[in-house]
Amino acid sequence: MCASNERYGDLAPEGVAGKCVPPDQAGGAGTDGVDTDGPGTDTTDPVVEAECGNAIAEGEEACDGSDLASQTCESQGFAGGALQCASDCTFDASFCTQCGNGSIDPGEECDGGVLGDATTCADVGLGEESEALGCSDICTYDYGECSACGDGMVTAPETCDPAAELTQTCGEEGFDSGTVACTPGCVLDTSDCALCGNGMRDGDEACDGADLGTSTCDSEDFQGGALQCANNCTFDTSECFTCGDGTVSGTEDCDGEAFDGQSCTTLGFTEGALSCSGTCTVDASDCSSCGNGAIDGAEACDGLDLDSQSCEGLGFFDGTLDCSSACTFDTASCNGNGCGDGSVNGGEDCDGSALGGQSCGSQGFDGGGLGCNGDCTFNTGDCFECGDGNIDAGENCDGAALGGQTCGSQGFDGGSLSCNGNCDVVTSSCYECGDGDVNAGEECDGSNFDGLTCGTEGFDGGSLSCNGSCDLVTSGCFVCGDGDVDTGEECDGLNLDSQSCTSQGFDGGVLACNGSCGFNTGSCYVCGDESIDPGETCDGGNLGGQTCTSLGFAGGVLTCSASCGLNTSGCFQCGNGITEPGEECDGPIPGCELCIACVIEDEFCCGGGVPC
Repeated sequence: MCASNERYGDLAPEGVAGKCVPPDQAGGAGTDGVDTDGPGTDTTDPVVEAECGNAIAEGEEACDGSDLASQTCESQGFAGGALQCASDCTFDASFCTQCGNGSIDPGEECDGGVLGDATTCADVGLGEESEALGCSDICTYDYGECSACGDGMVTAPETCDPAAELTQTCGEEGFDSGTVACTPGCVLDTSDCALCGNGMRDGDEACDGADLGTSTCDSEDFQGGALQCANNCTFDTSECFTCGDGTVSGTEDCDGEAFDGQSCTTLGFTEGALSCSGTCTVDASDCSSCGNGAIDGAEACDGLDLDSQSCEGLGFFDGTLDCSSACTFDTASCNGNGCGDGSVNGGEDCDGSALGGQSCGSQGFDGGGLGCNGDCTFNTGDCFECGDGNIDAGENCDGAALGGQTCGSQGFDGGSLSCNGNCDVVTSSCYECGDGDVNAGEECDGSNFDGLTCGTEGFDGGSLSCNGSCDLVTSGCFVCGDGDVDTGEECDGLNLDSQSCTSQGFDGGVLACNGSCGFNTGSCYVCGDESIDPGETCDGGNLGGQTCTSLGFAGGVLTCSASCGLNTSGCFQCGNGITEPGEECDGPIPGCELCIACVIEDEFCCGGGVPC
């Protein structure tokens, strides 16, 4: 128990938390980091002293610099805008706005679809009643639909006209810099103007109020802290720090040998020296106040505070444990020889080489050598447990630790070596290429393709093969449609591999390639089958309904050639002065006979060959 009946809570410095509060500092309601709920509890009554201006919202502060405590204009009941923090660490909502809430508030002409008293261009003297007013995103009227807007003249209530020369500047409009423009709605556009102090970064500002962009102390080459924005919209790094530079800055408690006025004494101790951690926080573990009734520093005890220790806990059978004036345990009133007498007694686990019949196995391990610590507790440092990831004596492996072994070192060609629950290697996922079995890690083995084909591998056909590493070889597979005639294909697209209808046993026609890379002979033909195919004008006695006269001759006999082409050699053309087959004459003939329709007529002759 604590003499003061109080212990330091979780907010106390490192090395102090959980220790007893000295009696002369007790009654600590309101003491930072003190547990006033009584001993044995973990709750703490923290009292945070706020420091306005350190860029950290703490205590009763609403905000601090760029730290708005996750608050926004919206969370403060506004429709939008930029929330800022005033110099007294209260919210500054002067740049928040109600524009966008659908209600016309003071300073607004309109809001969204709510236009107020003026709804048409005629209402403001800029056009007709049929021309509707609009509302801009800053809750001012938009005159873009008015006939007067764009006429080159600035007519009130217009503030500019896109067709007129723009004479206003950002400075005249109350900004620091930038360029104004005129919207199509005849309203000045100041979105490119910059005003330092409006809580929004614009122009060439590095920051503005709480708007730091994505910048932090870290991005500004510090190690931590709270980045702020100065009144001229440049970064204020006064609360940033670089731990290790020997200067206490930002949110550091200390830095190297610099403790900012703190000491063991200021923390309530009577002696000792503070140290500074690598993260620039105070370490009070070497501070102490022996005799104050609170265990601190390297003290084992202090007064009545024995840190819950007892004679039994120190290896004795029983008795009363006391604390010496040097804050070390006084065991004079403890009974029994205690730890170190070579005999397991009292609350001892062991004593020297006496292990009380225990072993690594009885302690839940799989093997190893059990030892005994100086305080008569078991030392299991030389025990091992299969599954701890360490390969100990008697283990071939442990979990993912294979000791550099692989399937290859076990005489296999490849695969995945693993370790079982007994810390023995498992080779079931190793394989040996060439045994004809497709094992784990193999795609094939010899002629065994495990059901795989060129088709299952995304090809249209062909033959798979297997290499010496038991990997699939797809060089014998083909894809129909790539324009290359591969093994197993007759053709591919327009590539007919120099084949034609005649090379396929036909008399003529047009050879094609189908979608399966096989020949399409549908347009090839055979002359002599009495069927007129593409490329034939006739076939045998099938003249396709043609005659000499249908072909423009006077008559005759039309036939079909052996190559299935029309033969007009038996047709004649009466009147060309040439006696052709099928004609008796063609033109005048001597004597009394006449040639009529290429036929000799002799009825005009009388006896003796004299014309009648």
